[in-house]
Amino acid sequence: MKKKIVFIAFIFLCSSLICVSSFAKYAELVGKRAEIHGPYCWDTLGVALSEEHFALMRSALETKDEKLFSEVLKCYNILRIEKNTKVFVLYTETLARRAQVVILTGIYRGMSGWIPLEWLDGNNKVSSFRDS
Repeated sequence: MKKKIVFIAFIFLCSSLICVSSFAKYAELVGKRAEIHGPYCWDTLGVALSEEHFALMRSALETKDEKLFSEVLKCYNILRIEKNTKVFVLYTETLARRAQVVILTGIYRGMSGWIPLEWLDGNNKVSSFRDS
């Protein structure tokens, strides 16, 4: 019985450390410039202007169907952007797996919206505006 309790405590500790490291990974991007790296090898991505449209975009992404995702991008409340678009990270929500960003390049420069949090992967060495 004692071994089971120790084992359960160990598993709980490991899972909470993983969650904290994931949170810290994205939390450090707030207030910094980053690039959007989308899923798979898709070149056209989206920035949802509302939380509702983000949910629509997220559900299309979870199917991993590029054709369905392209149809969702035709919605007027989702801005179509290219992969590697530069953004400024305003806010991250780790549990909701989303980030609010301001677009820094392209025709939608200055507009803000929501993207999947994992699209910010690979931005661990980004700089803040103070660093430039």
